Amino acid sequence: MTPQNHVPTRLPLAWLAAVGVVLLLNAGFFALSILTTHLPRERFRDRVREAFAAGELVERDYLPFDARRGHHQYVECRILQMLTNERAPSVGEAVGPWLHVRDSTHTGRCRTLRELVVENSDPAVFRASFPHTRYWNGYLPVAALALSAVDLRTARLTLQMLAYGSLLLLLGVSLRSRGLSRVVGVCIAATGLAFWALPYFGQAFAHATGDILIVLAIVTLIFTGDRLRPYRVFLPFCGAFGALVVYFECLSGQLPTAAGFLFATSYASVTSATETGGSRTVAWRFAFAGITAFALGAAITVIVKQLLVMAFVGGDALGDFAGHLQFYMRPAIPDDVLPTVLRPFFRLMRSVNTLTYDSRPTSWALMGSSALAWGVGLLLTARRRRATKSTTFLSDYLALAGAAAVMVVWVLLLPTHTSIHAGFMVRMAILPIALGWAALAWSVLGGQETASPAMSRGAAR
Repeated sequence: MTPQNHVPTRLPLAWLAAVGVVLLLNAGFFALSILTTHLPRERFRDRVREAFAAGELVERDYLPFDARRGHHQYVECRILQMLTNERAPSVGEAVGPWLHVRDSTHTGRCRTLRELVVENSDPAVFRASFPHTRYWNGYLPVAALALSAVDLRTARLTLQMLAYGSLLLLLGVSLRSRGLSRVVGVCIAATGLAFWALPYFGQAFAHATGDILIVLAIVTLIFTGDRLRPYRVFLPFCGAFGALVVYFECLSGQLPTAAGFLFATSYASVTSATETGGSRTVAWRFAFAGITAFALGAAITVIVKQLLVMAFVGGDALGDFAGHLQFYMRPAIPDDVLPTVLRPFFRLMRSVNTLTYDSRPTSWALMGSSALAWGVGLLLTARRRRATKSTTFLSDYLALAGAAAVMVVWVLLLPTHTSIHAGFMVRMAILPIALGWAALAWSVLGGQETASPAMSRGAAR
């Protein structure tokens, strides 16, 4: 039977607790945004001047495969301009940071930052713009705190070390775990260390903070696997996770990555826990409840931000959000050869060299080996299903495949955004890569842990 502490007898209270935690977090986000606007700007301006003088910042917006300054300097210059723009602190600025731009294309962000801060150009020659009111811009307080203490180079190195350190922590915690949790955790950590493009994104305020958050959430789920939490704790945790990802997210692929890994590790933690007897029925229920709470936390956080912008910035904030969302959800630009629905996937495939250090042959090998891992894993799972008459391994394979499919769903929902920003959205391919190897490893190595008659009976239930 399902263990008593996992029977969802008080789910309404657990969901209410999740909503309450998410709302409290959003209040904290609002307070941090206001606090950031009151920090002295001159310190940040000095850091920018030092960075340009030392070559840590240059005028180019994009620096592909630059392990020193990062691939996506465009966003970094946007963050630094938000921190350095001189303006009287206000609630409106807190929820709707503004920027100086040259024209409607918003190009030349780093050159604009240099002219404003280093050359002291008159801001009046630029246009005032509010292009990112739809985001929480949670990396602003992080960047402000870091640059208040150290220079940009040191801040970047610290972020990169924390990103790698979080994956090493995940590897250590996973090795001390057991069952599917161990396999999933080790595969995520190993793939992340090798193929998450951390040399180019791990030092970026706009990427690293969210990446570290995702990994630490996985660590928490795997670490607590033997002491599986009741719904009244698990659902608020997942809701808070969704809210925090949205807080740091700038449509850079972290939402689908977090959702997919949450589903996989939630499922795995139940199959590996002694309290549940490895019941796959409980595992599926737990994983679906977790990803639903995650989505609820993310949705509430988006809605709260839009309401705050409407209240304190005015204008057509909701229309701006809806307009961008509609544009991003349009079908991708048609191709003469490929069907429209396949276009964003093709763009992602062409960008996999971002994950393989600009090596095209390695990128093709990575994609081929990942596809092979899924295929061989399926064949071995089917063979074991016939041999044992147990649904255990089939359930596990489907759970991992469902988690990896989050990336596919995201691309289908936002094809134009994926196509335009394939160079960094490709990082969410870590989902099918890591979980494909996990599916193969589990189909090969997991039999000894789940082949007992008792476990098979639990899986059938």
